[in-house]
Amino acid sequence: MSTLRTTAQVAGVLAAAVVVGTAYVLVHEHRRKGKKEKKRLAAANGAGSSSEDQGLTATRLIEVLGESANAAYQLIEQVTAPLMDPAAVCAQGRMHAW
Repeated sequence: MSTLRTTAQVAGVLAAAVVVGTAYVLVHEHRRKGKKEKKRLAAANGAGSSSEDQGLTATRLIEVLGESANAAYQLIEQVTAPLMDPAAVCAQGRMHAW
């Protein structure tokens, strides 16, 4: 009788797992179809070409790249400036003799 009870419990757990898995798939499939339909309607209404959907505009990208280049140039100057002045390097304790 114990084996039959254990088998029934295992079957019940497996059935519950199948039900939960099926519910999960159905819910997410429904959400996926809803999103797809929403995108299709937005594209049909001409809302799909907004700058929000495209991310960065070309102008903003150029601005960001320019700011990044300036920051990189400043960082390079800060790092290489002490290397060009041996007295400053010695004063900072990085190098003891030239």
